[in-house]
Amino acid sequence: MMTVLWLIIVIAALLWIWPVWWSSVIQGSVDCIVDFPRHECDIQEAVPLSVTLVNRSWLPIPFAEVSIQLPPELSTKPDEPIQNLIFTTYVMMRRRVQITFTLYGASRGPATIRDIVVRMHEGIGIRNTFVYHQATQHIAVRPNPELSPNRTQTAANQGDFILDRWLYPDETMFKGIRPYQPTDPARHIHWRASARFGNLVTKQFFSSTDVDVCLVLNAQMAFPHWAGTVREPFEELIGYLTDMALYLEKSGANLSFVTNAVITGRRGASALGQMKATAIRSLLGHAQAYVAEPFDAILNYLLTHRHALPQQIFVFSAFETSAQTQQLDKLRRSGKDVVLIHPVNHPLRDTNTDEKLKEKHNQTTNNRATNVSEEVLS
Repeated sequence: MMTVLWLIIVIAALLWIWPVWWSSVIQGSVDCIVDFPRHECDIQEAVPLSVTLVNRSWLPIPFAEVSIQLPPELSTKPDEPIQNLIFTTYVMMRRRVQITFTLYGASRGPATIRDIVVRMHEGIGIRNTFVYHQATQHIAVRPNPELSPNRTQTAANQGDFILDRWLYPDETMFKGIRPYQPTDPARHIHWRASARFGNLVTKQFFSSTDVDVCLVLNAQMAFPHWAGTVREPFEELIGYLTDMALYLEKSGANLSFVTNAVITGRRGASALGQMKATAIRSLLGHAQAYVAEPFDAILNYLLTHRHALPQQIFVFSAFETSAQTQQLDKLRRSGKDVVLIHPVNHPLRDTNTDEKLKEKHNQTTNNRATNVSEEVLS
């Protein structure tokens, strides 16, 4: 009987000592490492996320639960926004365990993994130990193109056919040959080369005019520019701009891009420069719905360097003040073809009316102050 009693006492003492001792040894000896092998992805595209638990102590971890709260730009399913990840495992002493999750792009924008919590206990569940990890890994979800209602259709006649293109071939500037296509005019067939190769080939010409297009994205949604932002029209404009960039580059245009939106990893506005459509789409994946500087700064830059600007300028904007509208008109009077594209599904209210009301309110306040001063003087 006494043996059984002593055995019970020893077991109870072990159950009381083991969790305390285990927690004191494990505490501060477990690291959590988060890594994104990729830095960008598309919407509904799978992207791996690896979480590594490193046990540097001489005691095992019988139970470890990894809980991750994903940002709204990422999801655990391709067709459903689910932001909670929970996974359980164990880690032996002086070992590491790597857990790989498959995430999907849910919405456009820069995403940062936050709120990673690792809960561990000694196998009984009496004593819990937590590891909180502040993630430093980022990934950007690139936008999907959205058909712009203002997309400019350009056509060029080539013989009896109409080709959707921006570049007009100059038949005096011979470039080379390529395989004949049914849409090619018969007068462009290179008969000598066709006889030599045994197949019909047609001539290629250099373009007589290279079309340059400037794309401008305005992220300002209020006056003054720091007063606030509206995400829905901003996302709609990004979809329009992505579609326009891909379409224009496919048509043969050279693209330039500038925006006043906040870009993750950059300071200030994005400077004007030539970019490929894929590079613009990648940059828009890092854009946030916040403004780095007012739209006036970009317009002043465009007016100052108007002689070096392309002839065609597309401005994607949901908000313009009266002064900004005058600057756009001044840019048009300088000879530039400025096309203003507004959001259709999420239009903003007339901001010029708000400005007029503010100006009227300020004038009324000034008049009242003047009247009071006159009464005092009299």
